[in-house]
Amino acid sequence: MSDRVFTQDVTVRLGDVGRDGRLRLAPLARHHQDIAYDDISDAGFGRSGAWVLRRIDLDVRALPRFLENVRMETRGTGLGPRWAERVTTLRGDRGAHVVSRAVWIFVDPRTGRPARLPDGFDAWFPHPDGAPRVSTHLIHPPAPADATARVWTTRASDFDLMGHMNNAAYWEPVDELLAAGERGAVRCAQLEYHTPINPHDEVAVVVAPARGDEPLTVWIRVDGETRASARVWFTS
Repeated sequence: MSDRVFTQDVTVRLGDVGRDGRLRLAPLARHHQDIAYDDISDAGFGRSGAWVLRRIDLDVRALPRFLENVRMETRGTGLGPRWAERVTTLRGDRGAHVVSRAVWIFVDPRTGRPARLPDGFDAWFPHPDGAPRVSTHLIHPPAPADATARVWTTRASDFDLMGHMNNAAYWEPVDELLAAGERGAVRCAQLEYHTPINPHDEVAVVVAPARGDEPLTVWIRVDGETRASARVWFTS
C-alpha cells in the first residue's frame, strides 16, 4: 500500500441530505469523485487524461448528517495496466463512518477509450508488494428477463464534461427508492458501470426489492442493455 494519503475536509450541506437528514448516496458519490480528482491533481496528473469509475463498494457504518463536519482520507491501493484502485475513509465529528473501495479506469478524453497510465504514475501511487493486480471484473447478476422496467427521466445536470452521465447521478434512482421507504438504514452498497449513458438516451430502471438477506438491486438500462447496476444491503 502506498504511503501517500490525501486528506480533505467537507461539511454536509442542505442539498446533500434527504428528509431524514442523512447524506444521500448520490452526494456521497460526488464527494468521493471530488477527492479522487483532487488527489490526482495534487500529484500532478490532473491534465494527463480523464478517469471513469468502473465500480465502487461502500461499507457504511453510519452516514453523515446535516452540518456534520467530515474528514475524508484517500490512498491508492493497487494498479492495473489502465486502471487504479483507491480506498477512501470518511469519518465525521458526530459519528459518521464510511469506507469505500473504488476502481477507476484511465481514458483518453479524445476517444473515450482506456489508455495506459501516465508516465510516473506508479511512483506516486505504487502497487503494493505481494498484492494481486487490480481487476475490472464485474459481479452483479443480469436483470431478470421478465422484469418490468420503469422510465427514468434524466436531467441536463446529470451529464458532465465528457458528455456522459456523471457517475454520481447513477445513484439517483437508488436514492429515490430509499426515500420511498425501502427497508432500513444502509449497511453497504455497490455500483458497477458497464457503458456510458448519453444525453439523448431513453433510460429505464429495473428494480428487484430487498427480500430476506437478498439486497435491493437496481439495473439502469438503455434499449434493454444494462449500463449500470447497484446493490444495497440494509441493517437488520
